[in-house]
Amino acid sequence: MSNLNLVGVSKNTSVLFLPVVKDSKVVEVSGTNHIMCCDVSYSMYNDLPLLRSQIKNKIPDLMKDGDSLTIIWFSGRGEAGVLKEKVKVKTAMDLKKVHDAIDKFVVPVGATSFLDPIELANKLIDESDDDGINWNFLFFTDGYNNSSSWTDINASLEKLAPKLSASSFVEYGFYADSDKLSQMAEITGGQRVVSQSFDEYEVKMESILNNTASSFIEIDVTDIKDQLKYQFAFAVGKDGVSTIIYSLVGKKSVKVSASHNEIYLIMKDGGVKADVSIQLLTMKILFSKGSISAAEDILFDTGDISLIEHYNRSFGKQNLNQFHNRVDELIADESKRFISGFKSGYKPKSNAYCILDLVNDLGSSEENLIFPNHEKFIYKRMSAKRLQKGTKVLEGLKSLKDDNTTEFDAKTLSKAIKEITATRAQFKAHFENPGVPISNFTWNSDRANLSLLLKMDGEVTLPKNEFGLKSVEAHIFRNYNIIKDGVLNFNQIPVKLNLSTLKSITKKIGVDNVVDLGSGLVLLNIGQLPTINKTYITKVSANNLADQEVELLELKAKRKCLDYVLKSIPKGPGRVSLSDQQVTYLATQGIRDGAFSPLTEKTESLDVYIAVNLLTKIEKFSSLPSIDSVLKKKLDNKKLTISDLLIDKYMTEINSEVSKISDKKKLKEYLNTQYDIIHSRVKELIVEVAQSKFSLILSRRWFNDLKDGETSVSKVINGETLSVSFEWKNEEVKI
Repeated sequence: MSNLNLVGVSKNTSVLFLPVVKDSKVVEVSGTNHIMCCDVSYSMYNDLPLLRSQIKNKIPDLMKDGDSLTIIWFSGRGEAGVLKEKVKVKTAMDLKKVHDAIDKFVVPVGATSFLDPIELANKLIDESDDDGINWNFLFFTDGYNNSSSWTDINASLEKLAPKLSASSFVEYGFYADSDKLSQMAEITGGQRVVSQSFDEYEVKMESILNNTASSFIEIDVTDIKDQLKYQFAFAVGKDGVSTIIYSLVGKKSVKVSASHNEIYLIMKDGGVKADVSIQLLTMKILFSKGSISAAEDILFDTGDISLIEHYNRSFGKQNLNQFHNRVDELIADESKRFISGFKSGYKPKSNAYCILDLVNDLGSSEENLIFPNHEKFIYKRMSAKRLQKGTKVLEGLKSLKDDNTTEFDAKTLSKAIKEITATRAQFKAHFENPGVPISNFTWNSDRANLSLLLKMDGEVTLPKNEFGLKSVEAHIFRNYNIIKDGVLNFNQIPVKLNLSTLKSITKKIGVDNVVDLGSGLVLLNIGQLPTINKTYITKVSANNLADQEVELLELKAKRKCLDYVLKSIPKGPGRVSLSDQQVTYLATQGIRDGAFSPLTEKTESLDVYIAVNLLTKIEKFSSLPSIDSVLKKKLDNKKLTISDLLIDKYMTEINSEVSKISDKKKLKEYLNTQYDIIHSRVKELIVEVAQSKFSLILSRRWFNDLKDGETSVSKVINGETLSVSFEWKNEEVKI
């Protein structure tokens, strides 16, 4: 590669090779000051013990002769500080002091502000009197900024960028603010490193910490600055896979490690076709910086069918991270390239079988069952667990019993446990491992969430009571997150399918991914499936979505009116099996209308993450008014709003039909039929709207019929032209 000068990586992009001339003036530096910024906000609650251990273990590898270490902790606005400043670890005692400081301060607290650690880093460098040192900026987070303005953050980063010799922004897990971290890396000319698990993060830590050098050569880039497509240069690390990025922001020259043979700069114009290694490296960097379109151009130009197909299945952080790891493999090992062949201009199919297709197939028949109590049903809880009231007290009492408990205390504790247990209603399913219909999927209207609501029949044993009730038939509901904010929560599911569905799914996911469990059950391995495919994305348009949202609004208004009229019709006497007192008592035990839902207490939740929402706002329709409020306005001759007028329109239409039907039974049949028709269409629209938003959120794209900056379309509602707008919004969610 070193004999090339300007080579093309795609039609509109080329890479300039600049040799690092060894007889140039070498700038010897006395060392590198590593500034390590550690997020200690509550979103890092579960991982801080691992991070503390990781930092302590890596310090000896990080620190070379002449190097020093500064550790900055940060959480919310005004909550940041320097643990250790410019410490040179030369002895075991030095190391112990650093370890003690890490253990004391790297603990979870507060919200998250990215501004404070950046300001501290600027202050540290500005006040340093050591000119012969490099500055390596390391920023670790799994969250997002929620306590300071991005204008201030960007301004502080722009001040910091020219002072740095290298920078890395390490994103851990699935819920960090990837777009903003990419922008931060872009400003400093640094690298964004993504790790979805701590094991993966630990491996990547090696290349992050090696992003330094002890001697540098300065290369003038004044003559080519205007031709650069991006304000950074990059070089390949010693492992041949990792990339070291040097910022050119506000600089006329770049100071690079003397260990490099060459550095690379991405230029605006195309050039002679490059080898695949350079294409993969350039593509990798552009993906990490969020330059998706430019990276995709290079990917398709490689003609590597297998890699392109892999990317075509990569939507959502889980799948994208696997793709990026695959790119690293191809950079390191040429034999793994083109395993499915080469095809110039290859474009993959847009309808690859995906999780959304699987969901539709599973929900196609009530005969398809899932087995949530099966040992192969492995579910990772993604929210704080809710426990039946009194569970914490029981667990606390049980924990007091041990080998040292006296016989008297043991009897006292056992009696207390028995008495508390006797006051609680207990549910037991009719079958130990019941199969439950899979059809009841629930879509979130604004987020990339999909859950499955399951109903289980059983019996509730009641505590001793004055009403003579020992037990009652009841059912419980269990809600399982299939996908939460784009993250797939299952890799396998035990099911029993009808023959048609089984044949269809087996053909689509492959016979190796359908494992026979006996008794008619099969285990579907689904972790390899993409969450969505391009067909779902390309069919989404703002106008179509707005039409669906308007229809949904109108149908919900009409359904509300139908429900109001239905409830106004007197009910005849029904079959009485329980007295009013018994019904009231059962309600105190959490049993209402045959459903058992006891009072619960939520376990403590300290962890939070950011969820991306795509909101729809219909002008003048923040919500639908109550029927009674509209009727009262009319009675008082008050002016009706446009939302009032919509309700009034449907009430008038329904009352007109009601007046034509004198028979109460036929009237109820008519109203129920109309309600069911509308309710069915509402459910269809909710799924259509949710899947459209789901696709946009996961694909990180905007509507195909809106230009950049456009966020709304106009639609007619009840005779008035109104704006239907769409807005991205980040929401803090407790885990």
